[in-house]
Amino acid sequence: MTYKLNKEEVYSDEFYGILANYTDKVLFDYSINFIDYVLEYKEFLKKEELEELRADEEYLLEIISLGVFWNQYSILASKLPFFVASFSKKLNLWRKQYPKHKKNIDKVRGILYTLFYNPLNKQNEIIAHPNLENFKVLNNWLDASSEFKQEVIRFENWIKYLSSKSDFYVKDFILKSIEAALKFELESVPVLGKYTSEVNEFLKHQYTKYMWREDIIFTARREAEYHLNMVGAEIMNRAFRSKYEDTKRKVVLLPACMKEKGDDCKAININGDFKCTACSNTCKINKIDKLGRIKNYETCIIPHSSDFSTWLEKWSGNPEIGLVGVACVLNLLTGGYEAKALDIPIQCVFLDACSCKGHWNKEGIPTDLNDRILNNMLFKKTLFMEHQLSRN
Repeated sequence: MTYKLNKEEVYSDEFYGILANYTDKVLFDYSINFIDYVLEYKEFLKKEELEELRADEEYLLEIISLGVFWNQYSILASKLPFFVASFSKKLNLWRKQYPKHKKNIDKVRGILYTLFYNPLNKQNEIIAHPNLENFKVLNNWLDASSEFKQEVIRFENWIKYLSSKSDFYVKDFILKSIEAALKFELESVPVLGKYTSEVNEFLKHQYTKYMWREDIIFTARREAEYHLNMVGAEIMNRAFRSKYEDTKRKVVLLPACMKEKGDDCKAININGDFKCTACSNTCKINKIDKLGRIKNYETCIIPHSSDFSTWLEKWSGNPEIGLVGVACVLNLLTGGYEAKALDIPIQCVFLDACSCKGHWNKEGIPTDLNDRILNNMLFKKTLFMEHQLSRN
């Protein structure tokens, strides 16, 4: 388990409280250094009619992400041959178009990703020069990797904005985002590091266990990216909270890795939704589903995180439905972005640890979540309010 939110407790309440307070600090620090950029960027977006304006905190999150990704991937991006990026994008497209050939396509992707995309193939201290061209190169790498689809869309607008600026302005902005990200990476460890203490140990074995697998980019994420996703999910929950609370119908999306019986689960497919059939009295999904029948919310089981967009589309643009997405730390930020892009009111809850069969454990250990946090999202109970008060 690369991360574990309830390290010394039954419940992960402490983690959520610490995360809320730390997110306040991160937003305060970034606001001091970047709020002028954000305000000017929003004026550009409005003038060019590129998107409906969002909360300042969402744009600050994009700046945090830019710095973290630049420090992690910019040198890899600068070395990626054009034909490899182009072929990778075609493979990603074919994977969706031809699901019957997914297994063979993933074998090819695994070879390409290991040779050209594996973050462990680079020296950590090297980064690309902060200029617009390298920003475009980085975004192309992120796009070709297929792991950062929503981030790529958002960075495209930042690239358009920076294209209207001088070279000095661009360099100054990117350099500041890099320096701020380095500070974020260092300061996040004493605060959130206790929950991600196994990441570095896991990465030592990355080459031997994940070479030639298509998920090598996903599983090779550094500790800083776990912390980025934690803070990012907290920011998005705050930004989307008001709209979510106005919805009348709640639906909880639960990952298949929570199933107690794994492949023997008897869940049935009803019009594209996988529904629990209560085949195990001790299964966490069954317990959440049973409570939903009493408390008037629905549950759906998502077989894999790559199916998340498909599940989301049916609820696109419906202001009456609020979703609660449950996922591991590395998937929540992308999931939140996807929901936002489809105009779906959503809140996110972390799995307390990652141990799914697909990525982390050969046997697959049923994952779990903090019931209290989930209940807060559904019923506006006290713990969420306590977190709010603790930050004031």
